Amino acid sequence: TDGSERLRIDSSGRVGIGTDSPGKPLHVKHSSTHQLQLQGSNSYWNIGTGWSGYYQDYLLFATSSGEKMAIDTAGKVGIGVNGPSAKLHIVNNSTSVDTLLLESTEASSSAAPILTFKRHSSSPADADYLGQLKFKGENDADQDIVYAKITAKIDDASDGSEDGLIEFMN
Repeated sequence: TDGSERLRIDSSGRVGIGTDSPGKPLHVKHSSTHQLQLQGSNSYWNIGTGWSGYYQDYLLFATSSGEKMAIDTAGKVGIGVNGPSAKLHIVNNSTSVDTLLLESTEASSSAAPILTFKRHSSSPADADYLGQLKFKGENDADQDIVYAKITAKIDDASDGSEDGLIEFMN
């Protein structure tokens, strides 16, 4: 538009948009907005890193109605939340839609779907915790409280006589 280069294809076939030295097969660089937009007739998806002052250094996925997923520099993934506080942080503001659904279409009598919790330890021992399901909520002072939990533990880690237990607490 003003005589400056907007797109470059280098001698190795790499395409640069917003950069004159593409480092990957497709290299898109922009300093202030989402880097990639996929648009249909009535909606669009934006994909790109955050920009100055707004989730900078996050990989953001957004639609025409707002951000949907974020991945931060620590690898934490947020779905429905832009600032994840766990490895996978899902926020659902609806009581009519499942927050997490595990579904199997396998038709035999086998157990399915399967959700596995595995603790990988170099020195497993009796009474080691294997995993927990915590049921949290706020109290009337707006503090996070664990109201109940289900805990799995190793009862006997001896080879040939392995045994476990499940504890229910409130």
